[in-house]
Amino acid sequence: MILTSLAGCIESSDESSDDTTDGSDQGTEYYGTIMTSTYHVEQLVSAIVGDTANVEMMSTSNMPVHDYRPSTQDLERLRSSEVFFYHGLDLEPWVQSAITSDGAPPSYMTHTMPSGEVTLDYQTMLLNDLCEQLAEGDKVSNTLLSYEDQADQLEIHPEKGVQTLTFPEADTSHEGHDHDDHDGH
Repeated sequence: MILTSLAGCIESSDESSDDTTDGSDQGTEYYGTIMTSTYHVEQLVSAIVGDTANVEMMSTSNMPVHDYRPSTQDLERLRSSEVFFYHGLDLEPWVQSAITSDGAPPSYMTHTMPSGEVTLDYQTMLLNDLCEQLAEGDKVSNTLLSYEDQADQLEIHPEKGVQTLTFPEADTSHEGHDHDDHDGH
């Protein structure tokens, strides 16, 4: 085991012994070119691989990821890379055709849905949570006061539960004041 860990430290007699510090041979294996689909994925991969690989983005322009379509040269760069990392979740509509084409490198999605789902069903999630709260949550009813000087008396607690807020009915009948629709009003 000790010999295998030292194997990377032994310099071959065929290699030059000059003291250049270009980082090309520091006893670390070099993995080639890794292609990424977006800036964020490129930053993630670069942070992981460090100097052991050349990490490049598919798009060399500052184009929104949803609008980007790879050029012939971009697809050629992809084919010549060792591996491809992409965001996933249909952020890049062009990826599926690019990774299934001939000569495409192994590819890996960095963001995936739980349990193999394709899209988040927000409506179902919200309805399930709402139904759960209506069935099991605390039920609190508050009548909102219509006068500023009484607003501090209202207590609404933000804990999970069902809050019913109502306004009091307007009292339009005042003694000595007629609200009928008549001339001059």
